[in-house]
This record gives sequence, C-alpha cells and structure tokens, in this order.
Amino acid sequence: MRKNDFFCGLLTGLLSLSLMLTGCSSSSSGVNGAAANEGAGNAVQTSENTARTDEELNVALLSIPITMDPQKVSDNESSQYLSPVMATLFRYGENNELEPELAESYEVSEDGLTYTFRLKEGLKYSNGSAIKAKDFVYAFRRIADPLEASSAIFILSDICEVKNVEKVSKGELHVEELGVSAPDELTFVVELEQPCPYFLYCLTMVPTSPCKESFVRLCKGHYGDSPETMLASGPFMVDKYEPMGIQVHYVKNPYYVDADRVKLPGVNFRQVANVQQAEMVYQTGETDIIPVSREYLGLSKDDPNLNSIYGGLIEYIVGNFQNSEAWANKNIRQAFSKAIDRDSIAENFYFSGATGLTRVVPAQFATEPDGSDFGGDVHMFDDDAGYDPQKAAELFKKGLQELSLDRLTLSIIASSNNSDLMEIIKSQTEENLPGFQLDVKLMPTAQLMDSANKGKFDLMIIGWVPDYPDPNSYLGLMKSDSEMNRGHFENKDVDSALQNASMENDPQKRMQYLHDAEKAVMDDLGMVPLVSLGGSWLISERVKNVNIRFDGNVILVGFAEKR
Repeated sequence: MRKNDFFCGLLTGLLSLSLMLTGCSSSSSGVNGAAANEGAGNAVQTSENTARTDEELNVALLSIPITMDPQKVSDNESSQYLSPVMATLFRYGENNELEPELAESYEVSEDGLTYTFRLKEGLKYSNGSAIKAKDFVYAFRRIADPLEASSAIFILSDICEVKNVEKVSKGELHVEELGVSAPDELTFVVELEQPCPYFLYCLTMVPTSPCKESFVRLCKGHYGDSPETMLASGPFMVDKYEPMGIQVHYVKNPYYVDADRVKLPGVNFRQVANVQQAEMVYQTGETDIIPVSREYLGLSKDDPNLNSIYGGLIEYIVGNFQNSEAWANKNIRQAFSKAIDRDSIAENFYFSGATGLTRVVPAQFATEPDGSDFGGDVHMFDDDAGYDPQKAAELFKKGLQELSLDRLTLSIIASSNNSDLMEIIKSQTEENLPGFQLDVKLMPTAQLMDSANKGKFDLMIIGWVPDYPDPNSYLGLMKSDSEMNRGHFENKDVDSALQNASMENDPQKRMQYLHDAEKAVMDDLGMVPLVSLGGSWLISERVKNVNIRFDGNVILVGFAEKR
C-alpha cells in the first residue's frame, strides 16, 4: 500500500504523518439526526466495549491516518487504519492468495475488457442497511469525480484503466459516463479501456470498497471525519476516532459477511512517537503487535515472534525535470546516482532485510511466465546507476561544463524522520562530487506531499509500496502521464513499451515489453533507486491468525485471535 507515495500506493510506514482534518458535527441537526432513516454510521454502545482491552488486540503504529475517507486513500498508513473497516470484492487470504470477500462470482469477457461481478446475497453495512451493486458504482465514481479530487484516481487510471476515466477525471465527460454500472442490485459491471491481467488485485484496495451515496450526502462534506460519519462494511467498525488523535478504536461489526469468523471483541490502533517507544510498550505487554525498527532486525533476527515478509518496498530519489535545469542534464543525474553507495546504506542504515537497488523492479517480487525472477539480476543496470565514485566525479565535471557552472547546489525534501538517511546521502554525494552541495529540507509528511504536488522541490525521496505483484506496479510510476510521476519524467521509449505491454495478451511478450520499459527508464535515469526492503512485525505469542499483506507493510487483523 499501495499503493501504496501510496505516496498508493503511497508514503511508506517509514514516514510519519501529520495533517489536520476537519471534524464533523454529530449534533441532532447534523449527521445523526438526518440519518435516522439510514441508521447512524458506526453507532455502538461504547460503554460496553471500553473495558475489554485485555481481550482486544492492541497494535502500535508509527503514524496517524491522513484520511479516513476510503475513496480518497492513497497512502499506506490510511490503508492500515481502514483495513479493519472496509470490505472489498476480494481480499488477501492465507499465503496472500486472492479470495472472494463480498463477491460471489465473476466473469470476464473474451476480449478481457468487461468484468461482471455477482455479489453475495444479504450483504449489510454496520448500520444494518443493504450493500448493493450501485454502491460500488458510486465508489468508483467518487474516485474519478474531479470535484472529489481523490488521490486514489491512479487505481482507475494508472493501474487498470477504466473506460472513460481520463475524460471523466478531467471534467470532459460527466461522471455517469465512467465505465461502471449496476444492472441489478447484485450485479456490478466494470468496463476497461484495455485488458489488465491484474485487475482483481485492484479490487482488494480500500478505495474500491462499497460506498453508500445517501449516507455520504448526509455527511455534508465530512464523510470519514468521525465514527458517526463512517459506514463500515468490514469485520470491525470505528467507535473512537478524532482527526489528529493518536488512537483509533474498533469494535466488531455484527453485520459483516463473515462475522462468525471474527473472534476479537475489538481492536485498538495507537500511534507511538517512535520505534523505541513501540518496543517499550511491546515489552511491557501493553501492545500485542508493533512494527520493527531496523536496529531490532539487526540484533534479533532470530526472535521467534518476529514476522518478516519481503514485500518489494523500494525507496528511490526522483528529481524535478520541469523546474531543475541541472537535473535535466543526464550527466548530473548519472553522477548523483553513481556517488551513492547503496550497499553500505542497506547494510549500515537498515541493518537487515534491505538490499541496495540499481533497478526499478526489485528481486523476489515478480515472476516470469517460466517461473524465473523478473528482477533477479540485481546488477543488470550497475553501469547506469551503480556506485562508482571515480566515474561519478568525471560525469559531474562534464555536466557542470555543459551547464556552464563551477559548482552546483540542489535541495532534497524528505520526511522528518528520514534525517539519518538524508545525512548519509548528503555526505556521500558531497564527498564524491567535488563542487556539489546537497541541502536537506526535512518536513512533516503533509507538507512533503503538498510540496510534491506543487512541484516545489529539486529532489525528493519516495518510498513506494507495490499495489499488486506485477512489474507494472513499479514501472507504471514512470509513465509520462502517471499521477505518481512526481518529477514529470518523460521518455517516449518508456511510454511506448508500457503501452505495448498493456495491450499484449501473450504473457511472455508482455514481460519483454516490461523489460524494455525498465531498460529505458534506467538508460535515461528517470529515477535514482536506493534500496528495496520488506516489512517486519513483532507479534505476541498470545496472538494468532494475523496476516501480513504481500507488500509487508499492512497487517490484516480481521480474523485474528488472542489467547
């Protein structure tokens, strides 16, 4: 998560979050009063639930959600907080295999452009109202509606392109022209612009969960701002949440489709200040699950309660091709990349579970049709991007000459808790590139995202969590028209290869197009890859049946049990 940037997909769990959200009135004249016919959102008897913390699952997280509006989620943290609340057509089951959640069955047309889903009968929201096919139509329309300004639009445009999504999202077509429909209460149809072999994976993402239009309208612009303005379809519902608060509390949703499998009476997600505090509350027994720091990975990789998954999370640096004349110079880009010792960073900064990365698609993530590893050759692009301080200095000198400069200063923006990593990159690049200065600007995530969206940066570091297990989850970031292409990188060979891959039905030929796209990205240094890593969690021996999503960065607690 996704996306995950998610800055999708997706800022990653390595980044802390800070964003002010507007509260929603819960007075009798507001949502609750107006929703009498709909039923209150997540109305619960909180007095009966607050004293059961020992029976509940307690989870420490390093961040708070940017939003609790499911159709506007594009970051990993918000996905984590909403994962217990929102059900989707499909979910990740044991061994991260896809399995139906709200879908009973589905059919795909011969040309791969039309998906028809049949919903399970008797589905209900947490207020007892029916979940209908039109609620999925409304959810998709909210994502595409330019008036909603959803950052989750990439799911319908970049990952798998829904029919008419480009024109709808630009306001050139009415939202009702989006390629989604509900012929009856149990049938949901999606039309795509082109075949998308991983479309079902999109339907596990929080933004694609059902959304009841009449309820959202009653919230008057504050949907998801409070328990009263949330409507759950998943195993739990929120009964305590305030924007900018450090705790979200969940209780069991009695109307969930698989409520009989939900064993916990409640779940508590609590933000902690840092990984040290997380480890402290875990050791004292206050918390059952915590994310694991890189220091802990280095010291206690054999701990029986340590659960790790190689999820293909990558960190990379992107430069601003529009606003930085220096970064538009390929020699400067290549010199910068070759001045960074990724293996040293992976070994000494992340300690364990990280690998230096000089390509877009990491190893152990995507599989070729013959079973081989798409990203298995980790040194394939070392000549383009790999550590070589002598070559870096030569390229930098040449780039300065082309720019008629004696020295060069660039700034890099990053999340506040990436200060140590930024200092390493600053030290390496300034030492290996005579005449270069890297100014580090650390900021809260909300400010970081705002700067990224407005193009106010020379360089920025991004953590990307893949949205689905396919090379396109990374390579799609580099399309010239991608919402996630923060640096506005443009390369005709990249766009052409990705377009060919999207139209190709033969799996082997499709993978070759994706290889071509990756080669074009690295030949032109459209990004500067840094490291790939997964996710690790300490899970108390009292807890079982917690799944870690395939990307390693979201835990799925719907069917967890606690002894």
